[in-house]
Amino acid sequence: MTAETDPNGDSTTLAYDDRGQLVTIIDALSQTTRYHWSEGGQLLREELPDGRDNRYSYDDAGRVTGFTDSGDKKITFARNIFG
Repeated sequence: MTAETDPNGDSTTLAYDDRGQLVTIIDALSQTTRYHWSEGGQLLREELPDGRDNRYSYDDAGRVTGFTDSGDKKITFARNIFG
């Protein structure tokens, strides 16, 4: 875990997994955000302090293809031949 203190003296704690990926943030108000990663290092899900849960999807090349929020609103990303 790593703690960072801003100029106002408020502390934020960051925790990382064995791969160096951010897994937890605890802010100065003790609110926790959690991140879940795939074996390939892609962000799959984030759990926000207010209970919202966001999810990400990827194609076979590892590019993000979609985002779904806790209200099941989905954004899909499309690419053309240029990427």
